[in-house]
Amino acid sequence: MKTAEQFENALIELVSQRSIDEVSIEMLCEKVGVKRQTFYYHYRDLADLLDSIFITATEQDANAENSLVGDAYFAIEFISKHHLFLHNIIDSSYLLVADRFIRNYVYSRSYARLCTNRKYRLLIDDRMRGIARIVASVFIAEISNWIKSGFIESKEEFLHRFEVIMRDVDKCMLQNLLREARAKKRAEERAKADRKGG
Repeated sequence: MKTAEQFENALIELVSQRSIDEVSIEMLCEKVGVKRQTFYYHYRDLADLLDSIFITATEQDANAENSLVGDAYFAIEFISKHHLFLHNIIDSSYLLVADRFIRNYVYSRSYARLCTNRKYRLLIDDRMRGIARIVASVFIAEISNWIKSGFIESKEEFLHRFEVIMRDVDKCMLQNLLREARAKKRAEERAKADRKGG
């Protein structure tokens, strides 16, 4: 097993037992059986190692469906497997590290999907980026609430509810797109009429 992988596994194990705020680099190095400089050869700090764990997890995401619900299913499987680890991160000063990574991951995947979705081809890039940010925020909020609730809902209930929420978001976005297209057409007609009349 590579040293980087050993550090990732050690952090997951330690943070599954206590808050990440209570984990020191010395503890990690002792668990892995290496000196501090080995840690700093691989990572800048614990936040960097945490990013590495999330990158490794997302690289393993073989979401053939390539959908937001597929991403949610992947996230739920990861959360189920590492729920103590993630709960102890959410209740720590490292929450923003996890939030930033997951938000950027979901944002980039959502944006890529929007760019290839025929329904959204008329949207300007800024609008697509805005929608992708909304989707990422909803995703983070729903996943965080599910973890904080102690997994009161089953995975299936959560996924169903999340799918309904995403359908509603999609419906709102399409309604806004239609409204904008109608407003643009009315403005063009008014401008044309003004040119004829003037």
